[in-house]
Amino acid sequence: MLLPLLHRPTINNVSCLYSTDRPSITSAASTPPTDYQQRQLPLLHRPTINNVSCLYSTDRLTINNVSCLYSTDRLTINNVSCLYSTDRLTINNVSCLYSTDRPTINNVSCLYSTDRPTINNVSCLYSTDRPTINNVSCLYSTDRLTINNVSCLYSTDRLTINNVSCLYSTDYQ
Repeated sequence: MLLPLLHRPTINNVSCLYSTDRPSITSAASTPPTDYQQRQLPLLHRPTINNVSCLYSTDRLTINNVSCLYSTDRLTINNVSCLYSTDRLTINNVSCLYSTDRPTINNVSCLYSTDRPTINNVSCLYSTDRPTINNVSCLYSTDRLTINNVSCLYSTDRLTINNVSCLYSTDYQ
């Protein structure tokens, strides 16, 4: 039975459209309903989470302090449905809401904050955060030139003798 807009109950701050969309109170009129009965939802009009019918309005997931009415109201990371707000990636102490909220290195999505190169003891967030030598991107901090026992970060960090760029310190007489 459709209820008037101003005369229908509200469950969890959600206005109920039908008379069946409200808690079932089966106690006698002389007995005040208990909180248990007030929270009980009709069998056919209550949320279903993970294929489990929820008996009470409080029987539903909470993600990021937001109450989820249905099983689809939750995060999905790497095509895996996350039951709780803690079931998500953390990169650089920042919680990632979606699978796209993580670095990509060499067109490979990194699952964890450790899945990325480290250069000079600095963790690189993106594939561009690494040196390039001779137009070749260096994956690791060891992928760079060494001249006169000095580690060179970039391709310009090498000797020039007689206007000739020397790759190594031994490339001159």
